[in-house]
Amino acid sequence: MDEKESKYAKPEKGHKSLKIGRSSLNGAYYFITICAYNKVFLLAEESVSKIIFDSLSYLETQEKINLVCCVIMPDHIHIVFQLKEEEGLSKTIGSFKKFTARMVNKAKNRKGSIWQEQYYDHLIRKDESLLEIVKYCLENPVRKRLVEHYEQYPFIVFKPENIFE
Repeated sequence: MDEKESKYAKPEKGHKSLKIGRSSLNGAYYFITICAYNKVFLLAEESVSKIIFDSLSYLETQEKINLVCCVIMPDHIHIVFQLKEEEGLSKTIGSFKKFTARMVNKAKNRKGSIWQEQYYDHLIRKDESLLEIVKYCLENPVRKRLVEHYEQYPFIVFKPENIFE
């Protein structure tokens, strides 16, 4: 690959260049994907999912986000929410990851990283369909053949009332 091609190459997952261009807009909707450290199958368990869902609920009660949906897959999570936090996206996700990692380690009597350092974020623009992105998230367990219908999957929270409030 020559210098010109490498300049425009897509960064690898987890690469620090994923942070480049990251912005926070209060009131905007975001699609976030956070992967488990080393893609370990740890997340889609009752005790872990409760910690994740409770943490997102706490962020809602603190008026940091309006959660639209969260789908916990065995090795990653998809979250769609409206950002309400003045402190910004990075700080909100960072505190979520730090708290959930500490609580999961405590619950599972383990040590070490739970989450990959980086995460994928996508600002949902007005010309995009929020409903299509939510559908993509909800259908993830179906695409992975974990269930036949997303309603059967136990590790989903969907709040349609929080779409375009």
